[in-house]
Amino acid sequence: MKKIFFNGREGSDFKLSVLTKAFQYGKGLFETILVEEGRPVFLKEHLERLKTGIKLFWSRFPFDNMEEEIRCFLKLNSFTAGILKIIVFEESDDIDYLLIFDDNLPYYTRAYDKGILLTPFNVARDGRSVFYKLKTLSFIENLVTKEAAEKRNAHEAVLVNADGSILECSFSNLFVKTGGRICTPPDTEPIFPGITRSLIIKHAARCQERIYEKKITKTDLAAATEIFVTSSLKGVMPVYKIEGIFLNTGEDETTARIADMYEKLKAADMAKSLFI
Repeated sequence: MKKIFFNGREGSDFKLSVLTKAFQYGKGLFETILVEEGRPVFLKEHLERLKTGIKLFWSRFPFDNMEEEIRCFLKLNSFTAGILKIIVFEESDDIDYLLIFDDNLPYYTRAYDKGILLTPFNVARDGRSVFYKLKTLSFIENLVTKEAAEKRNAHEAVLVNADGSILECSFSNLFVKTGGRICTPPDTEPIFPGITRSLIIKHAARCQERIYEKKITKTDLAAATEIFVTSSLKGVMPVYKIEGIFLNTGEDETTARIADMYEKLKAADMAKSLFI
């Protein structure tokens, strides 16, 4: 089931012009937020990231009441668990927004128990663009690589930089345990600055771990003892195989400790939420 708010009005028959820059050029931004127990998880962090992108695109942030709009949207429909998507775009020189709620969660317990399969994608990314740091509506590289991975019965693709170093996955940040250290590509690389990624780096010491930000090579993948990916919807998701490169034997429990730590962070964030 999906529900839509457009500029604070609920409905399903809104008409948007094909002449918008959003439709013709992909000018717009979005955030995807997990909702549990009626509360959007890490909403503050998502809105801050959205605000940064909006100011880059339009030099102003016209949605001072967005948090209240989200609260009303969720409460009005008694939404408890699912996915909240915020889309901001330009129409007729105005900045508009959509709130879309979907109660169809994409990941289930068995995926966390077994892990997911990744596959390499052999088209290199040009690392000079600032737009890899934003969730723009022109998300074509991410979508196409994920669809290509799914055709090979994998969940996502592993993306590489022009120098051959490993960057991230189609819809996730990537962490690799190799040589006894947990590593992830630094944010100086053309990767998306995921909120879950940032929280894990910041709070890893809570589970007696440390995250090293460094370039990751294919050799690192081949030598890895554990790999996991992170996103707002997945949280911390183990990887059991990267096609042709890596098979997780499950002998190390680092991923489980970090996942447990993240769940505690999420619970603390929800406990202080005003969404009831």
